Amino acid sequence: MVRIVCGSFVLSWLFMGCSVINSMDDKIIRNSPYEDVEWQDESPSGTYTWDDATTYCSNLQENDRKDWRLPTIDQLRSIIRGNDQTEWGGDCEVDDNCLDEDCSSVDCAGLSGEGGPGEDGCYWKEEFDGDCLWYWSSSEVEDEDDEAWVVYFYSSAIETGNKSDNKNVRCIRY
Repeated sequence: MVRIVCGSFVLSWLFMGCSVINSMDDKIIRNSPYEDVEWQDESPSGTYTWDDATTYCSNLQENDRKDWRLPTIDQLRSIIRGNDQTEWGGDCEVDDNCLDEDCSSVDCAGLSGEGGPGEDGCYWKEEFDGDCLWYWSSSEVEDEDDEAWVVYFYSSAIETGNKSDNKNVRCIRY
């Protein structure tokens, strides 16, 4: 059973600004502004290099679905909560249309740790769980073959990460 919530209204269709909530466990499984986005229920334990994270998502079979991917930086930013600067549409200029290191600024730096609304103070939706650490995006840093954009949900920072480093992953399907 799935219900759609837009603020305090429950609707029978989905449009911008709404979330689809699995009424079995009240976990948000779809997230605005991406109306056809489904997040992996739980991020896997352990960490992955960027290549391994990409492969993990491509091979994931969850909820009878096999079309999982590593999220773009915009998609990953869309689950940040508690920091207007780094949330999707905030002042941090790193997004799917600006992937150069010059797009990063003080607005992408994040806040002090454990101040977000999520479990253990993570800067993500209250319904999410998992390690409150660095998460890979599929968005590669422009002109940097060995770098990709990451979000640190402990502080909501958006930074670059070396693809050979180990970081967490939460897959998406759309």
